[in-house]
Amino acid sequence: MELRQNRLAEDSPLLYLAVGVCEWVLACGVCWFLLRFLDDKATVASMIPTRLFAVLGVAYAAAVSLFPPVLMERTVMPYQIMGRVAYTTTLMFILVPALSYYFLPVTIVGSTLVWSYLIITPLLMTGRCVARSMFAAARRNGRNLQYSVIVGNPALAPHLVVHLRRPEAGCRIMAAFYDGPESSLAKCHGTLAEAFDYIKQHSSINAVYCLGDALQERDYNNLYTYCENKNIRLHFIHRTPNLRQRSLVMTEQGSITALVPQAEALTRFANRWLKRGLDIIVSLFVLLFVFPFVYIGAALVIKRKGGGPVFDISECKGLDGRTFRRISFRSLEGGVARMPQFINVLVGTMSVVGPQCVEADAEEASGVIIKRYGVCHYAKPGITGWAQVNARANSDNPAAQLQRQLHHDVWYLEHWTLWLDIQIIFSSLLRKAN
Repeated sequence: MELRQNRLAEDSPLLYLAVGVCEWVLACGVCWFLLRFLDDKATVASMIPTRLFAVLGVAYAAAVSLFPPVLMERTVMPYQIMGRVAYTTTLMFILVPALSYYFLPVTIVGSTLVWSYLIITPLLMTGRCVARSMFAAARRNGRNLQYSVIVGNPALAPHLVVHLRRPEAGCRIMAAFYDGPESSLAKCHGTLAEAFDYIKQHSSINAVYCLGDALQERDYNNLYTYCENKNIRLHFIHRTPNLRQRSLVMTEQGSITALVPQAEALTRFANRWLKRGLDIIVSLFVLLFVFPFVYIGAALVIKRKGGGPVFDISECKGLDGRTFRRISFRSLEGGVARMPQFINVLVGTMSVVGPQCVEADAEEASGVIIKRYGVCHYAKPGITGWAQVNARANSDNPAAQLQRQLHHDVWYLEHWTLWLDIQIIFSSLLRKAN
C-alpha cells in the first residue's frame, strides 16, 4: 500500500514569514493607534510613520530570531506557544525605546509602550493558538502526516502511543508488531519476525519505534542499516542496542525520552527557519548582483565552444530522497558551473551549505559502495559543504573517497549551527580565491 505524502505549507519557512509579516503589521497598527490617543498632537505630528514601522520591524525581527515561533512543531503545548509569545513581545518592547531614541525624532513615552505590550501580547497568543488549532485540524484530515510503525509491546511505552495519536502531532500508527497477548493500546498486525518485511514493503513509512528488548542485536543492526538508507527515522524506547560504529543520542518524544542513532540539529523547525533565511539572503544577493555578469561570460564561452544550450539540467536526489532538477552551466567546470544552482537554493530544493549533491544515476552506485549513503538525504544538498571543504580527491580509490565524504556529511548533520554554515561559506570563497 502506498500512502500519499501530503505536506502542509508549514514545512516551508515561507509560512513563518507570513506569520511574521501579519504580526508586525498588527504591532504597527496598535502602536500607531495608541500614539494618536495617548500622546500629544505635537508628538504625533512629528512622528514619521515609516520610521516608526521600521523600528518596530527591526525590534520584532531581532526578538523572533532569538525566540522563533513553535506553533508548527509536532510536539508543543498551548502554554509553550503562549510562553514563546511572551518572550518575543517582552524583548521587542525592550528594544523599541532604545531604537526609537536613535532613529525617531521623539522618544515614545512609557504609557504607549506599556499599553501596546498589554494589547499586542494577548492578541499574538490568541492568533498563534488559533493557527495551531488549524494545523491540528489539517492533520486530522490527513495532511502532513508521519507514518509510523511500532516494533515491540505498546504497553512498555503507553505515553508514547498516546502522544503519537494526538491530532496535532500529525502521526499515524500504521502497524504494531509484538509477541504475546493483545494490547488495548495498539492492534497487533503480526509477530516481531514479520515487522521487517512490512517496513520494506511500505515505502511511505518514515518513523519506526522499537520498544524494549523486541529484537536481537543482529536484527537491530539490520533494521538500523535499512532505515538509515531509506531515510526512516529510528527511535529506541527503554532499550540501548549495541549498533555497530554508532553512538545513540537522546531526544524527546512527547513526555518520554527516546534514543536515536543520528543527532540532527535540523529536525528543529527553528534551526530550519534560520538556515532557510540564510539561503534566501545569500541566493538573492548572488542572483541579483553576481549571476547576470557570470551568465553573460558563460554564454559567450559556451557559444565559442560550439554553441548549444547554456544550461544543463540533471536529475538529482535531495531531501528525504526526493528527486529534483539541478541547474548548471553546460561545458564549464568548477564553481562557475555551479552558479545557476543558486536558483535551486532560492526555490528550496537545495541549500547553500549541505551534503554533497550527487546525480540520481550515480546515487545508485554510491549506495552500493557505501551502505550508509542514504544519510546524506537527511538535509538538502548544498552547493558547498563540510565535505567539499575538507575532503580530498582520490581517483585511485573512489570507495575510500566516498567514505570520507560521507563521514564529513554525517559530522555536518550532527554539528550543524548557523555559524558553521557561515564559516563554510567563507572557507569556500577563500579556497576559490587561492
